Formats: sequence, structure tokens, C-alpha cells
Amino acid sequence: MSLEDQQFQHDQFQANKSNISASNDPAQMKHDMNEMLITGAKALLSGREAGLNDDETMDYYLRKYRQA
Repeated sequence: MSLEDQQFQHDQFQANKSNISASNDPAQMKHDMNEMLITGAKALLSGREAGLNDDETMDYYLRKYRQA
């Protein structure tokens, strides 16, 4: 494996880690992931209360996210 390939893998890992947590603190990442799960569950619950199924709810939030 070349040095460039190793650097690419390292950069990709760091970018994926940043998508989970804005903090680079490993202890904080667990809390950030839990917060993301709670937020997603609340979104699905609000969709169910509005009479949408889970797929329709996710489509709604994806459209809303892309517009922002």
C-alpha cells in the first residue's frame, strides 16, 4: 500500500468521524450519536402523529434538508 493510499484512508476516516460529531473528543462522540438517534426518533414520531408512514416522513425531511 502506497503512502498516498494510507493518507487517503486516514483522511476518509477523519472526515467520516467529523460527520458524527463536531467535537474531536472521543468521549463526546458517544453523546453526539445518542442525540442524533433521539432527534431521528422524534422526527419519525412526529411523522406518525401526522399520519405519515416512516418512508414518507424520511422523504419529507430529506426534501426539507436539501432546500436549506
